[in-house]
Amino acid sequence: MTDPVLGDILISMRFQLTTFLSLIRSLFPRWDFFDQVAFSFNVFFKTSPDTSWKRLSFDQPHKNLRILFNPIINHALAEASIVEHFARDIQELEKDKPDFNTLDLDNLTSYQLLCSLLQVKLKRENLQDDGFQFKIVAHGTNSTIDIYTSQILPLVNK
Repeated sequence: MTDPVLGDILISMRFQLTTFLSLIRSLFPRWDFFDQVAFSFNVFFKTSPDTSWKRLSFDQPHKNLRILFNPIINHALAEASIVEHFARDIQELEKDKPDFNTLDLDNLTSYQLLCSLLQVKLKRENLQDDGFQFKIVAHGTNSTIDIYTSQILPLVNK
């Protein structure tokens, strides 16, 4: 037979050990915490109807020296944020007004920002064309959805 006092001590130690292990586990997140919860958005463009869509990259190289201060990555995140805001605005516009037109888009600040951003990024591509078309594509874990495809827009080469 076991001594009741010894049993109480063992139960007490077990409780503390369980609490300790729980605290240790809380320091190490589960990897599925980092799984994609929502859609990620990509921008594709083409310069004429007979060309194929090309992905416009917002990726930037990571450098270990810039672990604390990294304006290049912050800039890329701001650009990606413009795309996400526009995608959200399009979804809200479709919900509120399913038959929206291009004038409704012209009034969206996110659309104006996105068009300006695309003008700048496409200038860096040294395109020789007069116009371009873009589309926003949402990528989920199991699906891909075209959120928006623009009309052909003028490409300002100044």
